Amino acid sequence: MKCIINCKENPSAWLEAYFPDIYPYLVKLANKRLLEYYIDFCVLLGIRDICIVMDKPELSVEEYFQDGSRWGAAISYGLSRPDDGINNVIKKNRSFIGESPLLLIHGFIFINYSKNREEYPLFTGDENRVFKTESGALMFLPHPEKVENPEALKAEAYHDSGVGLESIQNMQDYFQLSMDILKNHSNDYILPGYNNEDGVFIGQNVEISKNTRIESPIIIGNNVQFKNLSAVGPGAVIGSNVLIDHATTVADSIIYDFSYIGSDLEISNKVIYKNNLIDPESGEILSISDDFLISEVETGVIHELCYRLFHCFVALLMLIVMLIPYVIGRILCMVLGGIRGEIREVYIDKKSLATWKYKHIDQDEISYPRKLFCKFSLHKFPLIFQAVRGKIFLAGNLMLPVTDRHKTIITEMGAYHPAVFSYSEMLGEEKADDFQVELNELYYSNNAGLFLDMRIIIKAMVKELFS
Repeated sequence: MKCIINCKENPSAWLEAYFPDIYPYLVKLANKRLLEYYIDFCVLLGIRDICIVMDKPELSVEEYFQDGSRWGAAISYGLSRPDDGINNVIKKNRSFIGESPLLLIHGFIFINYSKNREEYPLFTGDENRVFKTESGALMFLPHPEKVENPEALKAEAYHDSGVGLESIQNMQDYFQLSMDILKNHSNDYILPGYNNEDGVFIGQNVEISKNTRIESPIIIGNNVQFKNLSAVGPGAVIGSNVLIDHATTVADSIIYDFSYIGSDLEISNKVIYKNNLIDPESGEILSISDDFLISEVETGVIHELCYRLFHCFVALLMLIVMLIPYVIGRILCMVLGGIRGEIREVYIDKKSLATWKYKHIDQDEISYPRKLFCKFSLHKFPLIFQAVRGKIFLAGNLMLPVTDRHKTIITEMGAYHPAVFSYSEMLGEEKADDFQVELNELYYSNNAGLFLDMRIIIKAMVKELFS
C-alpha cells in the first residue's frame, strides 16, 4: 500500500493570522508537527512509500522530512493546483500509485489513532473505506484505478475502527486538540521528549531550578530554562528555546518555540507565539510590544535610522581614539610575528540571511605581548571600522556563525543585531555552551536599547582589560 498526503492550502488558510511564518502542515500539536502524525500513522499501517503533494510549494517541508529515512519510509514530493480535487490528484500521481492500494489523506485534518493498536482491519480487503469531515477526508482505495470518481464515495460510520477524524478549522479547535492529546491521549502517539513518568515529556538540555514546580501533564521541548519560583503545568505545552523567568506560572497554555516569558506573570488558557498573546476561545490576538516575550520588533524607518546613526557615531569616536594605539600595537605585533586568527563566516542580516567573512582572533592562542594588544580591545579595531560603515552594530548580538541551527534561531528570534561587542561577551559567556548563548541572544533581542548597548560596550571593554 502507498499513501498520498494532499496538503491543501484553502482549509488551513485561517492559521496565517496566528502563525504567519509557519507552513500550516508543519504547525505543532503537543510539540509534534501535524505532518509527522500523518507519517507515523502510515508507518503504523506498514506503508513505506509516501508522496506529499502540495498546492503551494514549501521548501521547509522537504528540508525537514527529506527522503523519509528517519521514519523508515521513502518520502517523495509532488505539486498540484489549488483547484485540484481528489480525482485530479490521483490522476496526476498514477505513476506513483501503480497497481498498489492507496491511502489518501486529504485536507487539514487530525487522525485519531493509537500506536498501541496491533491491527487496523478497515485498511485491508477489497472494500473502499471513506472517512470525511468538514476540512478533509481519509480514504482507503484498494483498487484506485477502478474508482472513476473517488470524491463521490460516501462516508460511512465505522464503529470500533480505531480511527477517527477531527477538523481543525479555527484556533479553538487547534488549542483543544493540543490539550486533548497532552491530557488524554499522550500514550497513543509518539511524542517528542524523554518520558519516564506518566504525562511528563521532557526534551534535551532542559534546566529546571530547584524552586520550580512542575505538574503533569506537561510536555517540554529542547533548550528550555525555568527560573526560580516558576510554576509550569498542569496542561502546559512548552516549545523549544524557551525561557520562563522567575515567579511566572504557566498552565493550560501553549508557549511556542523561541519565546521569552517575563517574570511575575500568570499565563492560563493562552497560546503565545512570538509577540502575540492569543485567546483560543475567542481567537483574539493581543500584540505585546514590551519585554513580556520575544517579538518581531517593528521599528519605524526613522527610529531605525537614528539607532544606526548613533552606533556609527560612537564607533567613529572610538576609531579616532584607538587609531594611534592600534597602529603602534600593530607594528609591534608584526615584529613579534603577527596575530594569528581564523576566518569565520557569520550572519549579518535577519531578513536576507546575508553572510560576511572576517578574521576572528582567539586570545587563548597568542603570546602575552600580543594579549596586551587585545586587552585594550585593539583587535576589535577592524570590526569597529565596519560598525562605522554600518555593516554591523557596535553593540548587540553575538555574530552567529553560519550553521543550520543558527539560521533557524535568527529567523525565529525578534531582532538580530550582529555587533562588535555582544551581550554574551559582556557577561563573559561568549564561549559558553550553545544553549546559554542562545538564551543570551534571545534576552538581548527582547530588551535591546541604547542604554543596554552602552552598558555592553563599557562592561565588555572593562572585562577585557582586567581579565
